[in-house]
Amino acid sequence: MLLLIVEDGKNLKDFMLAFDVARATMQKDIALLKAHQFVVFGGEAKSGVYRLAEEFKLKLEI
Repeated sequence: MLLLIVEDGKNLKDFMLAFDVARATMQKDIALLKAHQFVVFGGEAKSGVYRLAEEFKLKLEI
């Protein structure tokens, strides 16, 4: 979450490199965040990024 707050968007590969985890692991983690409406995906399938959901940003007051 902190990466998304600081950098306002990351793609799956960026997350994998930042946390040194496998693609499958990162996909599961992102799916969990999406299920709880913490993150949203925007852009094209291969070049899009994950960002914090606006509703979640409001709760954080950032």
